[in-house]
This record gives sequence, C-alpha cells and structure tokens, in this order.
Amino acid sequence: MVIHRRLALLICLGAPFFLVAAQSTQRASTSAHSTLSSKSARTNRPTLLRSLSLHDRIAQLIIVRGYGDYPSSENSEYRNFVRWIREDHVGGFIVAGRIRNGSVIPAQPFEMAAFINHMQRIAKTPLLVASDFERGASMRVAETARFPYLMAFGAAHDLSAMKELGAATAREARALGVTWVFAPDADVNNNPDNPIINVRSYGEDPQAVASGISAFIEGAHSDPGNYILVTAKHFPGHGDTAEDSHMQLAKLDQPKERIESVELVPFRAAIQHGVDSIMTAHMAVPAFEPSPVPATVSPNVLTGLLRNELQFQGLIVTDALEMQGIASLYSQGEAAVRAIEAGADALLMPSDPEA
Repeated sequence: MVIHRRLALLICLGAPFFLVAAQSTQRASTSAHSTLSSKSARTNRPTLLRSLSLHDRIAQLIIVRGYGDYPSSENSEYRNFVRWIREDHVGGFIVAGRIRNGSVIPAQPFEMAAFINHMQRIAKTPLLVASDFERGASMRVAETARFPYLMAFGAAHDLSAMKELGAATAREARALGVTWVFAPDADVNNNPDNPIINVRSYGEDPQAVASGISAFIEGAHSDPGNYILVTAKHFPGHGDTAEDSHMQLAKLDQPKERIESVELVPFRAAIQHGVDSIMTAHMAVPAFEPSPVPATVSPNVLTGLLRNELQFQGLIVTDALEMQGIASLYSQGEAAVRAIEAGADALLMPSDPEA
C-alpha cells in the first residue's frame, strides 16, 4: 500500500482503531461470529498493539467497501478484497448493497455470514464489519425482518417500537457477523427540498428526533450478548440542505444559534445515551467553519464542536470518501489526511484504499 507521508506523521503510538473491534466482538455468542470471538479471546491486545508496524496502524483506520455475496476465488474483485484484508491489514469493511441494472440486490443471510467468517479467519486483527442497517438488516439482507423508514416510527410516536427496532437490529446484525451499524439517522428533516434524507429521518421536531434516536440506542445496547456499535449520523445535521452529498458538497446555511437549537439536539441526546460513534457529513457549515470545506475535514467541526463542546469521546467515522461531496474537492489521499487531521478516527470507503 502506498502510504501518504503526512498521514504517517499523524498516527500516534496509542491503541489503534482495531481494539474497539476486539472489545465488542468478545461479547458475541452466536455461531456466525464464533470464530472472531475465539480469536479475540486468544489475543493479548497490548502485545498485538506492539507488534503492529506503522503501515498496519495506518491501515487499521480504513474501512473498505465489501458486499454480502461470496464470489468465486477467481473473481478479480474478490482477489483485491482479500489482498486488502490479508496483506494490507485494513481495519474492517462495510457490507454495501450490490447494484445491478439500477436495483439493489440484497445479500443472502447464510452466504453473507459465511463470507464474513472467512474474512475474519484470514485477518491479522479482528475486523470491524459494518453496514447501513437503518431499517434493520433488511436494508441490505434478504429474508430478514422488514422494517419501515424511521419517519414511519416518528409518525406513530411510538418510542417502544423504536427501542425494539434497535434491539432487533442488534440481534440480526450479530447473527450475521456485523459488529458496527451505521444507524440511526439523527438528522432533523426540516427542509422539504432535501433530496437524500427525508423519510430516513425520524421527523422535523428536534426533540422528537432526539427521543427516537435515544430509544434506538437503548434498544441496540439492551442485550450484552448481542452488543453492536451504533452510529448517529450525519454530523452536524444533514436535514436542512437542498443538496445530495453523494453528488456534490451540501451546505447547512444557518446561524450557530439555530444549529445549536435544532440540528445538534439529537446528537447531544445520542451522546448522553452512549452512542458509540458519530458519522460526519460532507457538508459546508459556515456557522462553525468559515472555509467552504466539508465538515468531514474541518477541525473546527470535528474537534472544536464535536470533541470539545459536545464532549464526545467515541469513534468519529467519515461518511464514504468516494462520495462527490468530498471526492470532487480532494484526491483520496488528501481527503484521508485532512479528515484525520480534523479529528476523524476511521476512513470509510475510499475509492482507492491503496492511494
């Protein structure tokens, strides 16, 4: 892997990102991740930390794109993926939806679990396996319990249903071998022109969104035997934008006082309820960052606001670095370096992990 020289200088000598995977996966009990649990239990983490080269510590920051199917070992995509795991020692992968002819093809449960187990067996360190289970596992996996978008839960004003969604998501995720869920969506849906959040949000009332997000987190953390890492997204709030950050840099053009009283309310609640990670938004926020750059690469937003003001001590993960909201502005290497400098802990889905 070609390592950006500036990025190498940024890696501290403390515990790397993979230790969170070991901590969470040791709580597992189902067969889909028994291999990982036994590996974690056998691992002396301080010894493993000392054994990692600078290359491997950097690689642990990277979460690559994967899929839930199990392709042929002769498949070039499969060979590249295995190389990232076995040779480059990346920190983990996200199970994304494979798209064919404009449709998302859900993974089959057994095939997905078998694939994840195999990747864990060949990995040098326990992998964090993530997925966007915003509507439970059904968002990416066939033959799982189908849940509606969060806005339906918000319309029902049923916090017990949100708590059960969190609990069900955790059970299904761990049964499949997924340890990190990029949910719930903590955006306040207060802009009818928003092309990407809308029904993914719990609603337009910040207090109601905060209550719903809190209930989801409580449910997801209710069973220690099925513990998962949960993620509030997209910080500092993607609801009041008219752009899709998959396509271009979005902009939250509101004064600081408004953002404090609306957009940040659900994130504060998530932090108070023990959310494990927060995902950044590829979105300009002039109230906190005068330069026209994404929050993902802004020290003022990630360190000044999220770490210092909101006192968040968990993992900060970028939104996908392949999205045009950031990829149109920087090369993959520069985006990664800027995000780490800003305060991010994990780099999600770079289009070229070896850049």
